[in-house]
Amino acid sequence: MARHKEFDIIRDYNFDIAITETVDLCGLGIMRYLGIKNHIWHSTTPLHDNVAYNLGVPNPASYIPSTEENLIGPKMTFYDKAFNFYMHGVTLYMHHYGTDRYPEVQ
Repeated sequence: MARHKEFDIIRDYNFDIAITETVDLCGLGIMRYLGIKNHIWHSTTPLHDNVAYNLGVPNPASYIPSTEENLIGPKMTFYDKAFNFYMHGVTLYMHHYGTDRYPEVQ
């Protein structure tokens, strides 16, 4: 993080809890830097595949449509289910590849 001074001012308040958005993981890194231990993870969108995976929420691709870049609805043909399974796998791979490359907060 390039702007430590601004975050240091916030850290001095010693907040007990933080509310972040599930769209990306930046809030989690900022929370960690600020030393905030309690967390509410707020979402304004449907539960994305990667968030469900991270939280341990079952999200079977056989009948729950993948939420990212996927126009398939809840009624799926065999082809739709196969495509949904593919999209589910691609989504998880992309997010794991992206999150594994996030640098450590220092």
